[in-house]
Amino acid sequence: GAYGTQGTPPQGPARRRLTAILAAVVALALVATGTLVWLFVIKDDGGGGGSGPLGGSAMKHAWNSPTAGARVDMLGAWSTGQRVYAGDKDAIVAYDVADGRETGKFTPPSGELCGMASTVSDGIGVAMYGPADQCDTTVAVELATMKPLWDKKTRNTSSTDDFLTVATAVDGGMVVLTTPTGLVAYDLKDGTQRWTAPSGATGSSSDQDTDDLRVEGGTVLTVATTYTKNTPAVITAFNSADGKRKWTVNIPASSDGYASAWLVHADPAVIEIERNGDYLLQSYDDSGRLRSEIPMRGPEGVLDAFNTRNPPYTSDFDSSTQYNVAIGNDTLYAMSTRRDQAPGEIVRLVAFDLSTGKARWSKPLGDELGSGVIVGSDPDGVLVLGSGLPGATGKLLAFRHEDGSSLGARDVDGKDLLGADDPGQWMLAEGRLVGFSWTARPDVPALVTLA
Repeated sequence: GAYGTQGTPPQGPARRRLTAILAAVVALALVATGTLVWLFVIKDDGGGGGSGPLGGSAMKHAWNSPTAGARVDMLGAWSTGQRVYAGDKDAIVAYDVADGRETGKFTPPSGELCGMASTVSDGIGVAMYGPADQCDTTVAVELATMKPLWDKKTRNTSSTDDFLTVATAVDGGMVVLTTPTGLVAYDLKDGTQRWTAPSGATGSSSDQDTDDLRVEGGTVLTVATTYTKNTPAVITAFNSADGKRKWTVNIPASSDGYASAWLVHADPAVIEIERNGDYLLQSYDDSGRLRSEIPMRGPEGVLDAFNTRNPPYTSDFDSSTQYNVAIGNDTLYAMSTRRDQAPGEIVRLVAFDLSTGKARWSKPLGDELGSGVIVGSDPDGVLVLGSGLPGATGKLLAFRHEDGSSLGARDVDGKDLLGADDPGQWMLAEGRLVGFSWTARPDVPALVTLA
């Protein structure tokens, strides 16, 4: 299954089953209504051991990254096994996930860093750097050593691509970048070019700009628009192995004359669209046929599914969206609010069948919890962090994939949560949960982690 807020947050190579995650959770951030309400690291201090994966006392704060002396706009965060990473314009810093000790740093050879890809693959992260306000060089960093493997000038600020953003997606040992004429894929380890693909609805012109791209499984998914009235947005799927076009779908303009579409997941293909003021999730099959639609406001309530990737630092580098959903086994999991339900039944986790768009099941979080966020999925089930009022006890909940039945729950000590009002994200690293804030301040560290 995929881990998601958007899709898929940074992932390490090892994924423990939910029972192990619940026993060894190390850090997490709570995202609610688009805002990082609490950012913290939690520690299991139950002590006795042998009481089962959900036994022991409430989770407690473990560690956080050093706080900044002033506001610092962050570029992103990654995780790989025993390390987590956070970057700003000066450097990408690696921390030991067990104790928060700094274990390495990558500093750009010139200029400043201006972006980080959303995910890592094969222990390699991709970032971009260049002179201030002229982000022009893509670099691949080996995260075990924090040394650059290769870099390429991927944007010429003196040419026609001066105002184009370089969108980036990483998966399966490759990185895919947008160019003024289409897409180019490079091998992550040595930077060799794997393939190129033209942009545009016809596949032979650059009549549209690629706004976003994703790579998952064997598919590269892109969305392109012309930003002109009554012109569709174009969703295109490419084979990630050779760049061959698999299918293309046009998303018609809405009532305001403009077409809007966002990429949630590449394989299976899931997108969000706007249609006459309504927002819907759409699922497509391998041939580009529309399988189903899931309304963001519908019979299952108001879905809390949105892109959590919201860096305050703006540059000419962009990366794939990260939706707070989980996708796996032809099922999309999302948090929902149903105001027509009794107290305790309002905030729910819903599992949607992507082939029909109908709910397989819907389960409430309980009367003690006022909001929730999906923090992971594995072969057993889905992990959700539910919160009460600030300072109240939260809960880490596990739901079985098949029917939503409980796999257990554990208290999260609310008084140890660090308040923050910035949009945030979370990561899974070796069974731990790590919270990340897009803006670090003296009272808000960039990373806070659960042990």
